[in-house]
Amino acid sequence: MKHLLIIFLFCFGSASAQDMSGLYVGSLYNDTTKLTQQYELAITQDGDKVRGHAYTTFTLDNRFYFGFRKVRGRVKDDKLFIEEDDLIENNFPSPPAKGIRRLSVFPINGQGFTLVGRWETNRTRKWAPVTGTISLLKRGDSTSSALVARMREAKLIPAQPAPVAAVPVPKKTDPVSQRPATLSFAERQIYTVQTVTVASDSIQIALYDNGLVDGDSVSVVLNGEPLLRNVKLSEQAVRHTIKLPAGNDYELVLMAENLGTLPPNTGLLVVTDGAERYNVYFSADLNTNARIIIKRKQ
Repeated sequence: MKHLLIIFLFCFGSASAQDMSGLYVGSLYNDTTKLTQQYELAITQDGDKVRGHAYTTFTLDNRFYFGFRKVRGRVKDDKLFIEEDDLIENNFPSPPAKGIRRLSVFPINGQGFTLVGRWETNRTRKWAPVTGTISLLKRGDSTSSALVARMREAKLIPAQPAPVAAVPVPKKTDPVSQRPATLSFAERQIYTVQTVTVASDSIQIALYDNGLVDGDSVSVVLNGEPLLRNVKLSEQAVRHTIKLPAGNDYELVLMAENLGTLPPNTGLLVVTDGAERYNVYFSADLNTNARIIIKRKQ
């Protein structure tokens, strides 16, 4: 089953129109709290049964929160039913209520590229049901997926393959430990995570760890010039304001200074442009750098 999940995550388009296996990314809205969270779902379908994982993230009061859990479900009567199991990991400020499950129901369209449905929690002696909506889009590229990065850290799927480079970079080995040596900034391969288009002449960036805080540190380079050095990622935001003169595109590169205790080095970069916010999830190691292209609107 795990091998099927890997295949469908990275070979988008190979499944038939009615097979719902794949990676879905979007948002979850809570009717009660009026809070919108980032929501990702990776599932594998086997017959009418579905299994996988879900990852929920949000920031509140300059703090990053996440919930990582298994899911199960079924396909029946042209609908996809997804029930969430207990949390595997989370960093919520208070323990979640026990015995509460969220059931999401999605009508299946002809192509299976989008999942738009409603969810509801079960009633308990103490808690009334809570409702909301989920809107997800199927993705073939898992480069910027927070869920896939978390699954790699948990060793549920293989490590990220090396990006394609015009000139292959030979791997170095420390002669004493025989472990891969840390490459310099210029020696590392680079891959583009996301392109963000902004309207303001200055933006604010905020850096967080993506999940359990495990000692990840990064440096940030803007157009080849160091911007932030050896920043330790945590649940608390590390903020910086960037001036962006008009007429230019900008290359913001994130370089892993270490791998923490749960390789690879993963994080969340939030770009704030006035009232607009862009969440960019990134993953890097000692051989690769993650790049975000920032474009100014003309």
